[in-house]
Amino acid sequence: MRILEREGFICYDYVDIFDGGPTLEVERKNIRTVRRSRKHIIRDILPDHAFETDEQFMLCTTRLPAIRMCLGALKRRPEGGIAIPESVAKNLEVEVGRALRYAAFD
Repeated sequence: MRILEREGFICYDYVDIFDGGPTLEVERKNIRTVRRSRKHIIRDILPDHAFETDEQFMLCTTRLPAIRMCLGALKRRPEGGIAIPESVAKNLEVEVGRALRYAAFD
């Protein structure tokens, strides 16, 4: 529950009748990870070994109804856009020119 509260969810004094747990609510615009997320175009897809970093991101596609998500690395390009590893491109089923939304995973 504390993880959700850190994200902006508010606990009300109600109990969910189906699972017996507390009821939490938040508007999407108030979710911390949503507020911190960014959307950029994929400029490059590089071999996985080009991403030697411990920094992980939550990445997702932006087209409904086929939203796909995964954890992975990325590099921001100075000229704009991002580069992603081949494994992330495969998992998300994306190619250069598509938009991705991402947020740091911490």
